[in-house]
Amino acid sequence: MADEVIRWEVDNVSSLGRAAIFSTVKTIAGLPWRMSASVERTYRTDNVAYLGVYLQCNEGSESESWNVEHETTIVLVHREEAERNREATIKRAFNGLRWYTEWGMTRFARWEDVLEPEEGFVVGNKMILEARIRVFSVQGLPSTDLLDFSAVDKVTDLILVVEGKQINVSKQFLAIHSPVFKTMFYGDFAEK
Repeated sequence: MADEVIRWEVDNVSSLGRAAIFSTVKTIAGLPWRMSASVERTYRTDNVAYLGVYLQCNEGSESESWNVEHETTIVLVHREEAERNREATIKRAFNGLRWYTEWGMTRFARWEDVLEPEEGFVVGNKMILEARIRVFSVQGLPSTDLLDFSAVDKVTDLILVVEGKQINVSKQFLAIHSPVFKTMFYGDFAEK
């Protein structure tokens, strides 16, 4: 369905710590996606510092009815040789149920390896992370198909003129979607 890449140049790598930092949001298959990164040194990493990388999809949605099937490869980009990239791939679903809008790897790469100049991942205190996302299916989202109001059709019974442009509509359609229009068209007014 959709093949997209979030490419994130992370600044001030040497100051990255436990608090997550976030990429900008990119819309893919009609949903907002972003990456986050942090350095973790806890019991989950056997008290060894690791770069943790996470992917988030549609975080904060109030709906629980959506689902997206995807395969994503997270990449720590080597600045000189692509064959030295660090990569991990997962195929899974994100959905609106609690805890299922984020996926990640606490132990993506040992932090000392990332920072080692000879490893070639950090240049000028910056590193590049990518999420190569292939979306297979999306369910439960409202349709984003736009309605065409430029042409008169058999249900048109009202023409609105907005900023000089004609909009052909149905009173019933407007009334269904707006209590103001419902009252205007079907209320008990002398002006009808």
